Amino acid sequence: MHIVFICHEYPPCNHGGIGSFTKDLAEGLVQSGFNVSVIGVYSSAVLEINEQVEEEISGVKVYRLPEKKSYNLPQLNNLANRWHLYTQIKKVHSDKKIDILESPESQGWLPMGTPKCIPFITRFHGGETYFGEALDRGYSRLNKILEKRQLVHSDQLVSVSNYTAKKTLDIFRLNKPYTVIYNSVKVPEKFKIVDENSFVKHRIVFTGSVIPKKGVYELVKAMNIIFARYPDAELYLAGKNNYKVHNTFFSDILLGSLEKESYKPRVKFLGSVDREKALFPLLSSAEVCCFPSYSEAFALTPLESMAIGKPVVFSKLTSGPEAIEDGISGLLCNPKDPKDIAEKIMYFFKNPGKAKEIAENGKKRVETLFSYDKWIKENIALYQKGLDEN
Repeated sequence: MHIVFICHEYPPCNHGGIGSFTKDLAEGLVQSGFNVSVIGVYSSAVLEINEQVEEEISGVKVYRLPEKKSYNLPQLNNLANRWHLYTQIKKVHSDKKIDILESPESQGWLPMGTPKCIPFITRFHGGETYFGEALDRGYSRLNKILEKRQLVHSDQLVSVSNYTAKKTLDIFRLNKPYTVIYNSVKVPEKFKIVDENSFVKHRIVFTGSVIPKKGVYELVKAMNIIFARYPDAELYLAGKNNYKVHNTFFSDILLGSLEKESYKPRVKFLGSVDREKALFPLLSSAEVCCFPSYSEAFALTPLESMAIGKPVVFSKLTSGPEAIEDGISGLLCNPKDPKDIAEKIMYFFKNPGKAKEIAENGKKRVETLFSYDKWIKENIALYQKGLDEN
């Protein structure tokens, strides 16, 4: 079976959760004997390329197409890039028949469906419209139309959480069946063995894009409470850090929310880090990992932290309760309330025995419900069903 993924941030490049997700799934399928290709259109913010790049990474054939900016109107460029992607899919299909094609729903990159009636799966990771509605922020009306058209043309829908599927279909007023396959994480073997003494005392780690929807403003505000009580506490933030608000870097706004100048050196922005070489060592160094997001489809980073035995504070909103049982496998916070975030973090500081118990429960939950091997098998069954039905 030849499976093709649409992904516009396949590592190594500046990427987020979908890039990590696609890499983990693609490499797992290759190891299971499948042929896998990945096709995407790359903006200059993700990867600077002027011409098409083709490469093979860990057995996965990757096609990187440069973003086209031939027109003055952004809307025309959006449509031109979708046509460019569509024609590349046709070319790949003619060279090596595609049995299944999968795309995220975000921005509706395949509003016409697939060429040659290739069986088409759309996976809900949380699209532009979904997050726009959830966070009450502006979004492209054109992309809303494109996302809906892609869902209409999809043969199967699969979602990373039940909440995300129901919310997305409700937004678009669609009544279509869907399958839920929760995200999993691929953790290097050496980090699966938990060393209880490996963490740095009172170190808090956040990983993910440093943007408002991730709750980082409230997290940094919470540090005013924590820093006042724990003079050695530090916050490390690892992830894309180029977001601006009215031409001011968001990181500068975050530092401006600290009440004392002496607090600022204790908040460290690391930028994007290599997932295997730097991310897991950083997570391992944390006493607590905290992700107070306003909206997630089904976040990878809390699962990664749980998988290596870390106590996790996550958001009680959207799909948070599907990932963590509050008080059992982690703690859920109100991302709108810096005081609540601070109290949940300090609970782990004050109660090391309970922190250890909750971390162990979190690790078991990931191993049972979100294990990598189980996840690969569930996705293979999904693709086989798609092939059988078409």
